[in-house]
Amino acid sequence: MVKVVILLFLSLMAISCSNIIYKKNAPKSLIKRFPCYQPIDSLNEKSFYGLYSQRIEVLEISQSPEIIDIKYFNRNMIFFRDGMFITDFFDYNRNSRVNNTENTEAYVQELGIDRNALELFLNSSNWGLYMFIDDTIYVHYINHPQLLVPWGSSSECFIINNFMQIEKINECMLLSKTDPTFGLKAPNVNPYLYRPAVRINVKALPSSNAWLKREKWFWCDESEWRAYMEENGYKIRRRDHAKH
Repeated sequence: MVKVVILLFLSLMAISCSNIIYKKNAPKSLIKRFPCYQPIDSLNEKSFYGLYSQRIEVLEISQSPEIIDIKYFNRNMIFFRDGMFITDFFDYNRNSRVNNTENTEAYVQELGIDRNALELFLNSSNWGLYMFIDDTIYVHYINHPQLLVPWGSSSECFIINNFMQIEKINECMLLSKTDPTFGLKAPNVNPYLYRPAVRINVKALPSSNAWLKREKWFWCDESEWRAYMEENGYKIRRRDHAKH
């Protein structure tokens, strides 16, 4: 009986804590900082949109100074033609990950024919937007948290080396939602070494109709959001019906 009471108490505590930590909707403080989305045609800006892979290296020095171990991992990014952006996605095929046979190019192509894979992709984390200011690409993205995972957002800056490479130059700090130059350049103190991201040629990019596009607060122009929702057959939630 005592064990049952303890388990019940712990379950109630877990539920109450999860309600405090996890919020289904993005918090107002994050929305206020996040730049709004204005659909673009990147062909009219820079013809660089596409799939990129970036090698990130970590130097690990052992107790013997002369021994340096370099570990690395690859980071995937897609700049969509309409101004949408996603990063840090991976092949959701469990067999590929278990067998260490991940193939980003093949996975991106699979998204065009596998509806289940595409749904996972469109509802994953780290979706956002990008914009050009002079020769710099500013990206800002937000996570899509699950239970017990808090909301968060990140900003980065890139420059175009050529139409096959982009290079990360620093971290960005958001100024305000209404400021078009929302990135503040700051010294890069990150211990990781970011190699230039290399463009990977694919026949077609997947859809950019991510969960973030269905959020009214994400758009600069509410009428464009409503047109997007209607065009794609999405239902407008009751709390979003009122116009501002």
